[in-house]
Amino acid sequence: MDRDALLDRFLAEYRGPGGSARYLYSLDAPLTTALRAAKASPNFGDLVVSADVGPDLIAPWRRPTTLILYSRGGVPDRELGAVPTASRDSANVIVRTPLDMSVFPAHPSVAEHKGVEIPLADPVQMVWDLLDLGGAEREEAAGVLRQWISGQP
Repeated sequence: MDRDALLDRFLAEYRGPGGSARYLYSLDAPLTTALRAAKASPNFGDLVVSADVGPDLIAPWRRPTTLILYSRGGVPDRELGAVPTASRDSANVIVRTPLDMSVFPAHPSVAEHKGVEIPLADPVQMVWDLLDLGGAEREEAAGVLRQWISGQP
């Protein structure tokens, strides 16, 4: 199986997770917000962490500046310690309720930080999210995550 070819095809054809998104701003670091979200999520797997935090927990490359959360039912803004923003450009926390449920992996994957299990989005979704957020450093981080997915050192 050529994982790189499959990933390239996915990235070329995938239109995104669909659904709705809330754009928020938090004074806390994205990882701190992810920890708070993981603690606040009542059912494990109803919320998963994606870019920038998720890739950094799998294959560290850059300091996360944005947090994308996928939620089946939503997490109250107060639980995240965040406030609504006017646009995506001013947000550092994005909470998506996707139509495409493939963002939630069939076999849950977690990272642990400070004794808290953080459920992770599918790594392929994380690559897409990094590229969607944009920027040269995120493209490099997506490349590192691609190597991890394909099992390359």
